[in-house]
Amino acid sequence: MKIYKQKLREVWLQMPEFRQWLRRDPEDSYRARCRFCKCGVNTKICDLRAHALTKKHKKMHPTTEANRNDSSNDDDSSFDHHMDYKPRKATEPKRLKSHIHDNKPNMKLSPVKTEKSASNGPDYEAIIESLALYEPEQVLFSNGSTPQSDGQVENPAPTANIDEESITNAVTVAVKNLKDSSQIFGDFVADRLRQLSFATSENTKDKIMQVLLEAAALERTTNGN
Repeated sequence: MKIYKQKLREVWLQMPEFRQWLRRDPEDSYRARCRFCKCGVNTKICDLRAHALTKKHKKMHPTTEANRNDSSNDDDSSFDHHMDYKPRKATEPKRLKSHIHDNKPNMKLSPVKTEKSASNGPDYEAIIESLALYEPEQVLFSNGSTPQSDGQVENPAPTANIDEESITNAVTVAVKNLKDSSQIFGDFVADRLRQLSFATSENTKDKIMQVLLEAAALERTTNGN
């Protein structure tokens, strides 16, 4: 029997809707904790959002925020300050003014539109959804009373770690370059092809090209009708 365990993604910790309360369990990187409710949360994005809507979480949220503002020794204050993406008021006019000055020859770009685009930030939802089908999860084999099951939980397969690192790197690069979902998928496919042998890689490329040609032909037929 296979048990799939979702790992807490670093991208989720940076998302505005989770940033204030979501924390990684210091004893287990595959577990999440709510710093407001002081309890564990399932490491699935749907469960994280469901927890944020619970009465207990909403009740604890303002109380915790008030205590956090009054306390100068909060363990998470430095972390929240580091992860805060809002620019300082003193530096915001300079940054906006410099951006307008650099793009002054191009009259089609307006300062209002540029400021709005900068404030929105990267689309984390699109990045997560585009990689959802390709994220390798930690696979734990449970055989009832088999004594080796605990050892397998503590020591996941090396290939899972390699894939996990490649996925994390792909997400990081995508956030920096603000790529769309097609570019992210292309980078992922290219990275996996590089890990194959030359013959297998060429054979895979031919199959991918055949699928793309068939999809294009089907779309032309559908549009023609």
